[in-house]
Amino acid sequence: MGWMSGSDSDSCFQKGMKLVNKKRYEEAVQQFHRGIECDKGHSDCWYGLGEALSGVKKYTQAEECYTRAFEINPDNDDYLIGKALNLRNLALMEKEPLKCFEAIECCNKVLTRNHDYVPALHAKGLTLWTLNKRDDAIEYFDKALKLDKNYDYPYELKGKYFFDQRKYHDAIDAYEIALKKSPRDPDILLSEGRCLMKIGAYHLAIKCFQLVIKQRGDDPHAYVLLGNSYKVLKQFDDAIEAYEQALEINPDNKTYKMQIAEAYLLQGNICLHKDKDPQTAIEYFNKTLEIAPRYSAAWFSKSIAYRKMGGYRNSLNAMLKTIEIDPNNAHAYFEMGKTLKSMGNETEAIDCFLQAIRIDPSYTEAMYILGNILVDAGRPSTAITYFDQIIDKDPGSSIAWYAKGKALKLMNETREANICFERAGKIAVSK
Repeated sequence: MGWMSGSDSDSCFQKGMKLVNKKRYEEAVQQFHRGIECDKGHSDCWYGLGEALSGVKKYTQAEECYTRAFEINPDNDDYLIGKALNLRNLALMEKEPLKCFEAIECCNKVLTRNHDYVPALHAKGLTLWTLNKRDDAIEYFDKALKLDKNYDYPYELKGKYFFDQRKYHDAIDAYEIALKKSPRDPDILLSEGRCLMKIGAYHLAIKCFQLVIKQRGDDPHAYVLLGNSYKVLKQFDDAIEAYEQALEINPDNKTYKMQIAEAYLLQGNICLHKDKDPQTAIEYFNKTLEIAPRYSAAWFSKSIAYRKMGGYRNSLNAMLKTIEIDPNNAHAYFEMGKTLKSMGNETEAIDCFLQAIRIDPSYTEAMYILGNILVDAGRPSTAITYFDQIIDKDPGSSIAWYAKGKALKLMNETREANICFERAGKIAVSK
């Protein structure tokens, strides 16, 4: 190689930094090496080499370069700032907080000499953020902005800061500013979409997630959030398609499968309760159960759908499956009791209502139906014990007072019965 001068090293440094700015790091490394071969004491080339190596995530080698640059020229603050930012990246990669404290020491050395040096404030803010010192980090970012109106504020971090504080509108404002600088950044778009979901702006959130997918089509999280937004809007077919895309990317993810199952369940419940179409509802519940055979909520809803169609035996079988999966489900016993009552099997219905009450001693609806069955069965005194439990829990229950009155009347306790009827009437009028 021919003889090179210091000016050649300067040229290599300038060319190398242009390549760094274009993120052509490997080419930049070659330029800085040429400069160092010419002049091993060229601190800028050592610094530039650190920047390039840091760009390709060779943080340990980069640290050596920043240290060498600072040893040659200890008056250049940018060398320490470069080292601090590199140490922060090393801490993130190695999950080693000690590196962050080393980075802060570098920043403090600079700030001791110049407490208003914006790059040092920025680097310290980023490092404090990494240490979860979010309030302190924001203070440093804000101070840097006050000192330099052209400061490249990390608004994406401020958006995260506000999001964690549940200040979603402020977070959205911060993300909007960040997107002006990086309009296609998928991470910022994803974060803004999450904020928009929090304020109920699901249509706008969907647009964000669609943009993320255009930039990063292999991001299952974006598809899941897209599916969740569609699901809230009751666009279940679109939701399922999004979840299926996420599952295609990560076929072993059980959560994605359950989200598809839940979407079918929700469709079924809308058919059952809103559209009054239990047959179609059962088709959706079956799709849920194909994916998740032990999804107790699907068996429960399927039982209710069969009962609405008059298919009591199928209803009982589905509810028994619910109880097999979830034996402490008081509501399942309650609904099975109602089905048995509709079939005329009041003995077993009583057992179901009793079990519901054992599981949930506050289940007043079960107490009320049980009490009425007992009255009809000629057991008014036992029925009154359940009506009294309702009244103890809710003295303003007019139906419990009235039902107790009926039971007392059957026992020829006319005076006490009339007191109960009068009480029921007063409550009804006052309400």
